[in-house]
Amino acid sequence: MAIMSSTGRRRLPHAQRRMEILAAAGAMFRARGYDAASIDAIAAEVGISGPAIYRYFSRKPEILTALIEAASADAVSTIDLAVSGSHGDDALTGLANALVDHAGRQGDVLALLQSGVAQLEADDRQQLHRIREDIVEHLGVALRRARPDLPAGSAKLHADTALGVVGHMSDTLLKDDALLDRFRVIVRAVLAA
Repeated sequence: MAIMSSTGRRRLPHAQRRMEILAAAGAMFRARGYDAASIDAIAAEVGISGPAIYRYFSRKPEILTALIEAASADAVSTIDLAVSGSHGDDALTGLANALVDHAGRQGDVLALLQSGVAQLEADDRQQLHRIREDIVEHLGVALRRARPDLPAGSAKLHADTALGVVGHMSDTLLKDDALLDRFRVIVRAVLAA
């Protein structure tokens, strides 16, 4: 429930305002790119001052990390759901479809993870790398459930490659059903190779 402050601004519970900031930042990173999206512009988008955003995030890389962590948690849930109760070819198809569908929902955020945002400080890059490695590991384990014959190292290679391919999916692809269906086949082929 929003409360009006003495300045006429909406006062939201901390968690709700944080989610609002993340949504605005995600949209701005997609529209302008990470570098061009400023803290002040993100704050203005949600109706708070630039300095007020520091109650929620200490700096812009922290916002990026929070977005990527949320997208990664969604990816893990999507992967788990895709392989639960299915085996073999059905599991591979479900996994490929889940990865493509997830990329459609979170593709812009995941593209930031793929790019590594080279201008970030080493600690921030390392944290993003760890997040990506966790997804690769999780996908590799799921792939081994679908393909028990696949050695762990190979499963990780297939998972890493599939994520790389999916991370480069474009908006154009999402708007063309024929291309999207072909892309699902390609991702499945990477997982099945």
